Amino acid sequence: MLEENRNGPVFEVTDLPEETAASPPRASPPHEPPKPPDGARPTLQQIEREIARESGKYRFRRALRAAAYTILVIAALAVLISTFVLPVMKVYGNGMEPTIGEEEIVALVKRRSYKPGDIVGLYFNNRILLRRVVCVGSESFDIDEAGNVFVNGEYYDEPYLSEKSYDTTDIELPFKVPEGHYFVLADNRAKALDSRTVAVGTVTREQIAGKVLFSVWPLRTVRAIH
Repeated sequence: MLEENRNGPVFEVTDLPEETAASPPRASPPHEPPKPPDGARPTLQQIEREIARESGKYRFRRALRAAAYTILVIAALAVLISTFVLPVMKVYGNGMEPTIGEEEIVALVKRRSYKPGDIVGLYFNNRILLRRVVCVGSESFDIDEAGNVFVNGEYYDEPYLSEKSYDTTDIELPFKVPEGHYFVLADNRAKALDSRTVAVGTVTREQIAGKVLFSVWPLRTVRAIH
């Protein structure tokens, strides 16, 4: 309220309420994260168990990957070996009885050359036949009506035969084997075709899959082949 007096105007000042009084703003209290309830924090044993569990999962995955990689490598090596080094084949037919029976599985090994007495697998009409090398290039083959074989005019002993036979022979005798070729015969002479026939003839090294080393199946027949 304003009054006048002799000394000039007089002002009456009334205090403002506390809420409207000018004052510096209050600082907000710092934010504190809520405290976890009792028992919420893991114990040292729980942490160790969790670490062990995660470590076990990692080791298992690593071992699984290593096992898969090992199996893949072994399978690839087996394919390469069976294709290029040690081919394996199943015997169809009885052309090599009694030495090798039908349904046997045999392993072969590739060689640079083959010698008389070797049993070889050879490609013929999209099949592989097992036959025995009797004479090689530049040698002379002959056989009489009793089935006795002669190489270069000398009797060729064949103790592995159960029966000799002249049957199926239709080549001109004596027969000189061309250079680089092999003359092969079946052990079952009466029932199998071989180099005694024009249909088969002599074979080259490129036609030979390998020399038979041993029978691998069935288990009762496992043995080295001679």
